[in-house]
Amino acid sequence: DIATEISPKFRTKVKMRWDDEFLYVGAYMEETDVWGTLTNHNSVIFHDNDFEVFVDTEGTNHNYKEFEINALGTTWSLLLNKPYGDSGGENSKRVNPDGK
Repeated sequence: DIATEISPKFRTKVKMRWDDEFLYVGAYMEETDVWGTLTNHNSVIFHDNDFEVFVDTEGTNHNYKEFEINALGTTWSLLLNKPYGDSGGENSKRVNPDGK
């Protein structure tokens, strides 16, 4: 949900595959200052250097899933009803620990 006109300084290459059960994502990322501070699962990972995968099977920009991971291996999985910039809200264990 973050978009700008600024070209990144470093390259990122991604390959994805899937089968009947899983989505597989591999990435090569260039970065000269790799860091991470967050260690609790479902922390707001984008405050750190992170890698994010967005899955929107219907291509609507609504009700899409995100998976984020930082350099320490801390992960955050969530579902957004629409992008934050469009007043969207997340459904995740971070905001709803009971999953209800």
